[in-house]
Parts: sequence; structure tokens; C-alpha cells
Amino acid sequence: MAKPIIFVLFAVAMIAAASPAHATARYVGTCVKAPHIYPTISLAIAASVANDRINVCPGTYPEQVVISMPLFLAGMEAASGTVAEDRAVITLPPNPTITVVSQFNGETFVPQVLVQNVNPAGTFGVVISNLTVDGSANPAGEPFFCQGVGVSPGLVGIFYDATGNAPGTVGIIGDVTTRNQQTQNVGCGYGIWAENDGSNNLSLTIQNNSVHDFDLGGITAVGPPGAAPALTATIRGNFVHAISTCVECSPYGIEAEGVDGTVEANIVTGEVYGIINSYSPISITNNTVAGSGTGIWLQGVASTATSNNITNVSTAFALNGSNNPGPTLTSNTTKNTQTVLDYGCAPNATVTSNTFSDSATGFSNVPGTAPTATNFLFNIDTITSGACP
Repeated sequence: MAKPIIFVLFAVAMIAAASPAHATARYVGTCVKAPHIYPTISLAIAASVANDRINVCPGTYPEQVVISMPLFLAGMEAASGTVAEDRAVITLPPNPTITVVSQFNGETFVPQVLVQNVNPAGTFGVVISNLTVDGSANPAGEPFFCQGVGVSPGLVGIFYDATGNAPGTVGIIGDVTTRNQQTQNVGCGYGIWAENDGSNNLSLTIQNNSVHDFDLGGITAVGPPGAAPALTATIRGNFVHAISTCVECSPYGIEAEGVDGTVEANIVTGEVYGIINSYSPISITNNTVAGSGTGIWLQGVASTATSNNITNVSTAFALNGSNNPGPTLTSNTTKNTQTVLDYGCAPNATVTSNTFSDSATGFSNVPGTAPTATNFLFNIDTITSGACP
């Protein structure tokens, strides 16, 4: 039975309304009989022109996929009873040859799906949906070391580089699964990585994805530090969970660094850091973070964290930096933490109307008076701890 995929249906409806008459529907695999059928995704892309739609049959596709034009790329569900598989899965080929250098940090990565230099902007940009990107076929002899360890690059499920994209290009990554981006205990596996180091502010929506079993980063959206944000990222409704056996790594669920946008309604579990935000303010709202070391870490930004639920973590909120205005934390709920809020001696934070319950410490390293009168505190062992100069 076909599963309801609301996001995909919405995207298809929008594309159907907007696509030019000459757009071609192409198919990958053997689940349909139609014109324009290809054995691999890469061959279908090579045959495509801007605004074409590529539909991928259930099956396993060991290849690296490169997209440099506006396309709609989506997995198909097989008709009931026709085949045993119900996923379209992109895996690593035996000897991956395509690498990409991040404009953000200079690291080299092996991308399983690479979006780069999209031109023209197209009618609907680049849409990737209903696909599974699986890194578990990481072949012997390819450790994908990084961070100064070893000689091979890191591994990314989907690498979206907006730096060379045409002005106005829009990206959507929705209802995708990335999994098993592991790098042999070194900690350089990422689910989805998006960046823009260019001058045109472009937009990307990362929505309703399942990102799990990576060993460093789940969803990353970054721009150049110290410059105006050039990427507006909407990161919404995703499930993110890390599994890392690297004892020296600090895996995180979602990072928004030097970008505009929102992080909302995500479920983030199992990381050292749940949500990280630095360099530029964003809205962080209605997220659930559980089982992490630090729930939400705000690094020198005037971001707003509202209506988030954080539980079973060491520190619910951590702050640093001396920016003015500082961050605003309001209407959040925390339970079962060691520390609710570590100010890190960062001034200018506004903390109001939150409900903090069941914690060993309420507020640590507060630069002034703890906000006990403007929040609801229940079952806190020690209200304040630590001191600031």
C-alpha cells in the first residue's frame, strides 16, 4: 500500500502547475514501462534539461549523483505486489571518485548526492524527495578520514553547495532518509550539509527528513563567518539521531552557522549537542531535544528560542558571547537535566516565561541576578551555581 507523503504530493502539485510544457518525465529502474527509462540516476540526469522530472524506481543505486541544473528528483513507490523493494536507495559505489571542497571550512568531502553550480535557476529549482541515501557501503580501504587525521576526505549524504548557483535558485530536500554516514570512528560523517559562500542570498528548505546514524553532523547549514548571511535555511519537521562510536567526536543534530532562517518542529536525539546556532540570529522554535549533552547552544547570537521541549540532557541551554542584544529564551520547557541554563557569563540574555523542572542546578555562571522571578521553577536542587568576574 502506498504511504501518504504529504510533502511530496505538495511539491509535485506545485511543480505540475509551474513546469513548462517541454519538461520531460524520466524514469530510472524497471518498475514502469514508459519512454525515457535509464538504468542509473546519473544517466537520467545526463540526458535531462532544466526543469525535467526524474522518477526513481525502488532498488539500490550504487553511484554518486551530481545535480547542476534545476530538477525534480524523487523516489517512486512500486505498485503493491510487483517487487520486493519499496525504497529507492542511493549507496556508495565501490570506488567513489567525486569529491567536493567546502567553501566554509576548506575540508574535502565525498558526497553521495552533490548539488552544485545550478544554472539556470529554473522554474522550481532543485527538489530532492522520497529517496534514501545510505553510507553503509563505505568500502574497505576507503576510511574517509578527515579533521587532520588520515589522508581521505569525509562523507556526506547530501552536499548542497549554493555558492555557484544562479541567482534565485531555490532548493528543497524533503522526505529524504540519510543514514549510516560513518567514517571509521574518526567523526567526519554528515547527513545533510548545505552552504553558500557566494554573494546572492539563496533559500533552501530541509523538511520532514529522517537523518540518523551519522557520526558527526546531522543537518548543517553554514555561511561565511563575519559576512552577511547568504543562505536562508528553513529546517523544519526533521528527525535527527546520531550514533557515533568515536570517543573524541562531539556529534551534533542541527547546526545553523552564519545563515538566516528557522529551526522549527524538529526532533533531535542522541547527540552531544542537539541544536547549535552561531554567527547570525535565527528563530529556534517548537523543537524537541532529548538524550543530548547540551540541548541548545547559542554562540554569540541574538537568536530567539521559543516553545522548545528539552529533556534528559546534561545542560538544556548553553550561552556564550557578549553581543547586545543577546538571545531571548521564552516559553520553553525543560525536564530531567543536570543544569537548566549555563550562561557562560554571557550578558544581555532575556529569559522569561519558561518552565524549568527536575534539575540538579537551575542557572550557572550567571552575570548578575538569576531570572527566578520571571520563570516557573519546580524541583530544582540548587538554584544558582558558579560565579562570573
